[in-house]
This record gives sequence, C-alpha cells and structure tokens, in this order.
Amino acid sequence: MRWTLCRTFHRVRSGRRMKSQARLERVHQVRGDLLLKGLIWLSILIFTLVGCSSPTLQEAIEKNHDQKVEILYQDDVDEVVLFMTEDYTGEPLLCLNTFTKENSGYKYNAGTGEHGQSVDLSSEYEIIKVSSVGDRSIGAIWGYFYDYPNAESVSYTLEDEQGNVIYTSDVEISEANSVYEKVPYAILEMTHNLYYQILDSENNVIVEW
Repeated sequence: MRWTLCRTFHRVRSGRRMKSQARLERVHQVRGDLLLKGLIWLSILIFTLVGCSSPTLQEAIEKNHDQKVEILYQDDVDEVVLFMTEDYTGEPLLCLNTFTKENSGYKYNAGTGEHGQSVDLSSEYEIIKVSSVGDRSIGAIWGYFYDYPNAESVSYTLEDEQGNVIYTSDVEISEANSVYEKVPYAILEMTHNLYYQILDSENNVIVEW
C-alpha cells in the first residue's frame, strides 16, 4: 500500500513538472513571436523613412518628375531649388519650389506650391518673375536667360499698386544663366509691378522691360 501511494505521488509530481515545462515553452514562444513582429515592424519603419528620401536633391526631384532635371540654383539653408526640366509635351519648363533636407538625404516638396514656367529656347529669351517660394513665407525674384552671352546682371525695381517704388536691387546672372534673390516677404505682398534691365559687364542695357 505504501509503495502504491509513493508511486502515485511520483506520477502526480511528474505530471505537474511536464505541465510547467509546457507552459514555459509556450511563454518563450509567445515572447519570440512578439520579438520577431517587433523586428519586422522596425525594419518596415526604417525602410519607409529611408525610402522617402534620396541621397541627392536631383534624385529627389526626379522621383516626382519623369523627365531629367537640371538644378540651376540650390539653397540648403532656406531649402529652395530652381531647376529646369520638361513638361508632359517635352517642352522646357523652369520650376521653383522648396525641399526638405534630412540626415538621410533630400525630400522634394511636391504639391506644395511649385511654380512652373514654360521656356522658349528657340532664340533669345528671358524670363524674370517675383513670387513666393513654395508654401513658405519667402519672397524671391527668379528667372532664366537663353542666348544672351554678354548678360552679366539684372537690375530690377518693384512698385506698389500706386506706382511707388518700394524695392530696388541688382543680382548677378549665374553660370547656369539663372538668377535668384530673396525679397522681403512684406515687400512681396505689396508688389504690383516688376521692371528690370539686363546689363552687360559695362552696365550697358541689353534688354529693358
């Protein structure tokens, strides 16, 4: 009788040990599954964050423009870019917009107030505009020149609605045949007319508008 009770007790203890071991294995499995899911989500997050940016600004813009892009002006402080591309018909298009610079690269701010202007490269051509930049409170004068080999600078004047001169400045034409200069936003909001002169190295007027 004593032997039977001992053997029965031993079986009970063995059964409890097996249940405890099975429960422990399930806990380890659940923890492993949670850890694996966490790693998967972390990988997806990292891939998404890195995938949204590009190593260069040109690549970031070309993600949103199917055509090739030529950057004419880039300001990493104000995060402003002026570039030449093509419209859907293949004609030249001058664009001004903003971007975001991050540690992982560049993101182009598509759909946030991009200015696009068709450009005629068949003969002498110039375009100079004054506007805001993207969706930011930044004013600027910007433009592009084609087939003006002697052009060196632009002298421009801004007037309000009553014809009063509210701002004047001179800006050099870059090697990329473009101009960009910040204009105080308060002045931009008052601007009604833009007048400019394209000058050569001796300040002779080539074009006046």
